[in-house]
Amino acid sequence: MALAQEPTILLLDEPTSILILVTRLKFWSCCENSTARKKVTVVAAMHDLNLAALYFERLVLLGPGLVCADGSPDEVITKEIIQKKYSLLK
Repeated sequence: MALAQEPTILLLDEPTSILILVTRLKFWSCCENSTARKKVTVVAAMHDLNLAALYFERLVLLGPGLVCADGSPDEVITKEIIQKKYSLLK
């Protein structure tokens, strides 16, 4: 319904969090195709880094009150950044 209103920006907050993986993939593929044709910018808050990396050309990884990383999926989803952000031990 949001795309039917022909927005220039689409803001989404965890739109697929309650869906199973196959439905998540279908949603994001549909969203990607629709927004590319209609030249819509999509801004989505999501916790699934794998899906974010698959469907978005730019990621902004947020921490408490700060930006931890900003760039392409290859620049943001790195071992060093993820370890630092999530305080993971080697």
